[in-house]
Amino acid sequence: MLRESNIYEREPENRPLDILRLGDRLTVIEAATAAGVHPATVKRWLTQGVNGVKLRGFRLGSHWVTFHHSLDDFIRDCTASGPDRR
Repeated sequence: MLRESNIYEREPENRPLDILRLGDRLTVIEAATAAGVHPATVKRWLTQGVNGVKLRGFRLGSHWVTFHHSLDDFIRDCTASGPDRR
């Protein structure tokens, strides 16, 4: 018989919300500063994306959170999929 797992019985490093404790996370303002854009642009990247590519992130209460690696991946993917500008 399978027993229902309780997330609080797991080891602390395996809890789903431990990802929120990573020092790698960025607020919208921090991501905007890192990318050199306005915070509204980062929110648009999170919700609408650019050329079919969205910035990976999640809502934490009423705030958006993303990660350094997600921002790097997004910028790389947008650069690769964007129009050839000369």
